[in-house]
Amino acid sequence: MKKPTSLRWILVAAVMISGGFVAADEKDAADDGHVVVFFAPATPVFVRFHVNLGTQNIRQIRDRYAAQIFKTLDKDKNDKLTDGEAQNIPSYGRVTADPKRRNAAGKNWRELETTPKDDAISITEFTNHVIGAMASPFVVSMRTKQALSVELFPKLDINSDGQLSPEELLKARETLNKLDRDDDGAFSNVELQPFRDPNARLLTEREVEDSAAAFQGLEESNIDQIGLRLIKRYDRAKGSDRPDGLLSAQELGLPKQAIKHADRDSDGLLTSKEFKQFLKHPTAHVELLVQLPNPRTRRTTVSVMKVVGEGDKNAKQRQPQVMASGNPLDVDLSGWKVPVRGRRSRIRFADNVSFFKIRFRQADGDKNKYLSATEFGGLQLPSASFDDVDQDGDGKVFVEEITAYIQQRSILSQSRIVMTVTQDGQTLFEILDKNNDRRISPREFGEGLEQLKAHDQDQDRSLAAVELVGNYQISIAPGQTEFLTIQTQAQMMAQTNGPRIVDPTAGPAWFRKMDFNRDGDVSRREFLGNDEAFKKLDQDNDGLIDASEADAAGK
Repeated sequence: MKKPTSLRWILVAAVMISGGFVAADEKDAADDGHVVVFFAPATPVFVRFHVNLGTQNIRQIRDRYAAQIFKTLDKDKNDKLTDGEAQNIPSYGRVTADPKRRNAAGKNWRELETTPKDDAISITEFTNHVIGAMASPFVVSMRTKQALSVELFPKLDINSDGQLSPEELLKARETLNKLDRDDDGAFSNVELQPFRDPNARLLTEREVEDSAAAFQGLEESNIDQIGLRLIKRYDRAKGSDRPDGLLSAQELGLPKQAIKHADRDSDGLLTSKEFKQFLKHPTAHVELLVQLPNPRTRRTTVSVMKVVGEGDKNAKQRQPQVMASGNPLDVDLSGWKVPVRGRRSRIRFADNVSFFKIRFRQADGDKNKYLSATEFGGLQLPSASFDDVDQDGDGKVFVEEITAYIQQRSILSQSRIVMTVTQDGQTLFEILDKNNDRRISPREFGEGLEQLKAHDQDQDRSLAAVELVGNYQISIAPGQTEFLTIQTQAQMMAQTNGPRIVDPTAGPAWFRKMDFNRDGDVSRREFLGNDEAFKKLDQDNDGLIDASEADAAGK
């Protein structure tokens, strides 16, 4: 088999992220960092992350990855791709030997030209194309405990503002009543989240991609969405709880000087239009440098930076100075002590390659040492079509092509940084489910809503999702491609875990029989007598008859 030299082993030489790239003469790419917004209870916190892998940031890694592919395509070594070479430009970041295949730009390569229009593709034009085909370089992944994963908070947050107002809490039971499918007065995890996909990937900690997450990465594509959320969450007119449609530096937790670059009318307030401009170049509360690993110490470190010259017109340039370093490093985010840890991750192909070699042998029904398009389905390679893996377009997939595909996918995934946020607090469902039987009884509901007041950290009489989370931890690491997703037996069992109901043993026999939902109380709905008898037995007037009150009736 003739193997294409364009891709076969260039991926190994082009990028080994844990060890860096081959040196290049091009100018290093500037690193403006990646801004993450933390929706703290009182004010937002803008955190700017600068992440280096070895001596390079992600933009430099991507640039040099593109440069290596460009070098392979530039057969005549004239630093530009002309017609014959440009037809092999990959449409989706993959090099192919056959320009007629759907992955290659083919005769449409001129669409990639920007400036100048010289009937050729420059390294800059090619790099912009390749990087544009990649995913976001910085991804924020929120993880919460599985908690049999009842997302109760959004069900009660009627206006979807990320907070539970006193009015929403008062209506909480009424809001959930329609979900009480067995009409027993209690709300089980099965009733509150009945349509979980049994085939969905389940983790002990569930990844959350939520527009109401406590941490969100700020990108050009979501500035409008995050801006609206920030205004809705923090806009409070001076001396009033009512919003005025404007944001002050105080509401953003920043000094007045920090918003001057966006405050066009210099009134000290940002309109929605001005605020959008601010978000394009926000002033960070905190700047962090994450070295994966530090080139001097060969260790992974997290450093808090103080930017000297920011806001100073006389300063020639912003000069960062290290204020504190560690791994993990506790970082103060508006009063929250959040440990931030950098995690070094090496590219490892062996396990994935070995696994798919076994699959290859199983799928190769005629044992001719390659897979046809028909046999390819048996490989079950995630997110890959036959054409994706068949590099030379000969209608055959060999083991070497599978290995190259896995290598490329892994390398490309590591040309991004993943910020993973975990928390060890309780979900709203866990707080209300006091006896941990995976359902909320009427008594637990009534008492729990009162206990929620203790979680109102900013004392604004509303409960924000962020006020329930307990402690946050942040880890920063290169992205990884998961070709193998293996559920443990415990995780698979968790999919079928319903409420844990135990037959009550306390109280007289009539009490236990009337306790239809077996929560240890008899509500008015369950009580078979009249109102007068119920009120007589309910000695503490809480709307429930407990076992001790039932026992007292027989004395």
